[in-house]
Amino acid sequence: GASSLIGTRDFSRFSSGKKKKSTEKTVLRCEILSAQDGELHILTEANGFLHLMPRLMVGTLLEIGLKKRAPACIPAVFSGEEPPGEPAPAHGLCLTGTDYNAS
Repeated sequence: GASSLIGTRDFSRFSSGKKKKSTEKTVLRCEILSAQDGELHILTEANGFLHLMPRLMVGTLLEIGLKKRAPACIPAVFSGEEPPGEPAPAHGLCLTGTDYNAS
């Protein structure tokens, strides 16, 4: 499912609806890293994020991992046929860096 999030798309369905900027974002990387000590690490790199976008993306991926949904739900979310998963808790998110010089 994570590979379905990579690319340039309209991520409005993976946001709270508070849209002051363009909802088109480019996700460059979305990797699920092996769980250690009961923690699951999901690394996402993008040219920007919308309000709630990371939490909704991770929540959807968790539902896929828990077999509550099929990986095909991600294209269905983009098309508006299905809602995204429940937002993952904010306390688990960690910003590890920014690069304002990237082209």
